[in-house]
Amino acid sequence: RLLYWCPKEKIKNILFWTSGSVKNYDEFPKYKIFDKKKEQLENLLEFFRENKYQVIYKEILEKKIRGKLDGMAVVMVKSPQLQPLYLKESLPAFGGKRIKEVPLKIGVKSVKQLNLEPHPFA
Repeated sequence: RLLYWCPKEKIKNILFWTSGSVKNYDEFPKYKIFDKKKEQLENLLEFFRENKYQVIYKEILEKKIRGKLDGMAVVMVKSPQLQPLYLKESLPAFGGKRIKEVPLKIGVKSVKQLNLEPHPFA
């Protein structure tokens, strides 16, 4: 992705990140902060249930390493309804449910044209 965004001509395509209106901290939604990781995980799972998002997970460590982590786990989690990031520009992923839902939730009524630039962090 570095090679894609490296040319100076590309800067104009991501200026929207820094050229929006300035907001006060109080204007942003307040999210509950959890004291315990278990509460945080339960809240996240509830979000997925409420939005009817499927969640698939797989523990990715070998069994002999798992036992040495004192109760910790390393998992890969996927949800088909979330907007995927992609690396191959010839196979863009624009079909996720959230690409249409999130703008509405943050007050953007309509988008004239979908931004086809690949995400810089993917």
